[in-house]
Amino acid sequence: MRCVRLYGHAGSDAQQAYLSPARIKADETRDPLLVTAGLLERHGVLGRDAIAALYRSVAERVAHVAEEAIRRPKLETAAQVMASIVPPTRPGRARPWQDEVDPTPAPMAKLLNQSLARLMERYSHLVMAGEDIGRKGGVYGVTQRLQAQFGPHRVIDTLLDEQSILGLGIGLGQNGLVPILEIQFLAYLHNAEDQLRGEAATLSFFSNGQYTNPMVVRIAGLGYQKGFGGHFHNDNAIAVLRDIPGLLVACPSNAADAVGLLQEAVRLADEEQRVVVVIEPIALYHTRDLHEEGDQLWCFADPGPEHRLAQGALGQWGEGRELAIVTYGNGVYLSRQAAARLEAQGVHLRIVDLRWLTAIDHDAVHRRVAECDQVLVVDECRRSGSLSEELITALVERGMPSGRLHRLTAEDSFIPLGRAATVTLPSVAAIVEQGLRLAAPSAKDEATTETPRQATAGSDNP
Repeated sequence: MRCVRLYGHAGSDAQQAYLSPARIKADETRDPLLVTAGLLERHGVLGRDAIAALYRSVAERVAHVAEEAIRRPKLETAAQVMASIVPPTRPGRARPWQDEVDPTPAPMAKLLNQSLARLMERYSHLVMAGEDIGRKGGVYGVTQRLQAQFGPHRVIDTLLDEQSILGLGIGLGQNGLVPILEIQFLAYLHNAEDQLRGEAATLSFFSNGQYTNPMVVRIAGLGYQKGFGGHFHNDNAIAVLRDIPGLLVACPSNAADAVGLLQEAVRLADEEQRVVVVIEPIALYHTRDLHEEGDQLWCFADPGPEHRLAQGALGQWGEGRELAIVTYGNGVYLSRQAAARLEAQGVHLRIVDLRWLTAIDHDAVHRRVAECDQVLVVDECRRSGSLSEELITALVERGMPSGRLHRLTAEDSFIPLGRAATVTLPSVAAIVEQGLRLAAPSAKDEATTETPRQATAGSDNP
């Protein structure tokens, strides 16, 4: 398609400064409005007088609407500016669930598959789309048999292009559907993230809530997966998601929480018209055991269709007061393994699972850890721009002495290949080492120091 751009793209862009008068005149003869008017007259659709009358009526309408807009109240406060970041709510459209739930404990991939099937049954306006999610059933089997059950018009195999996937979701959401989109790996999101920042999560803001494109984006991400390597298949960069106003980000650490977060994400998209990203830890998709082979301690029963984990809902394991570990995703799994070793050496601790990585209830986090001697934030994402920075800051703002607060994060590095694939990430050994040092009497005596401790990543492969 050939077209022209008439006038500059902004008030400060004077075309006379870089286009000749002849070029400007030539472009004006190709004015799409004039060309269209000529076509209408040539084909007998409208005569010259009718076209002129239509032109004048549209101009009068625009002038009238402009006068109305000028008289409307202006935005004056931050609250007024931010009021439309969160879209308006609408009635939910879920149907009741009648069938029984399989009570057999299973890993995350299996329970996610069961939950997706249940959601597709309950929400007739739900559409799934992504690379290889249909006939192949997904790279990790999370979407197995769903296309056969619900058809290719509701479980769509897309192009290998993340911009197309997110763009399709925007269109579906604007037309009253609720899309669940899959990004195959977190690293694949980065070439399309502006579809979320510039379009999906901002439409309500720029239209004052008149238009929305709710969606759920499932992303297989984070590190520690075995058999794949390199920064395209293991990626721990989530700062870009947490930086978008209004966008919600969840990250489960176990199968039951994955169901609760996914089902809440769909409810949020359906009823509150939100854009929600669920980061699913690849390494935990098929993990069954916690401490030793065959113990099946990382398999969980399906919590059912009404189980939903609301924004800010924290998980907790243990009640110890010597050490509190605040973490999420793979960090919960690693911390549970480390906890067995720490408790064997007399360290009494608790683990707080964030679940939601945006809209964090920092007051609730503070209440969970305030009575503990030491607090260690285990963050599998990079040290700079990570969630741990926000958590430490929020605890200090709520009065916790900085000497009681510590971080164990990933290095500011891409994730390498082969045996080195986990050396830049937190490890069980590093958590144990930190825990033992912090639980020692000398650590308690240092609780009045001013700077939170910073640990580097460990090297053990969990």
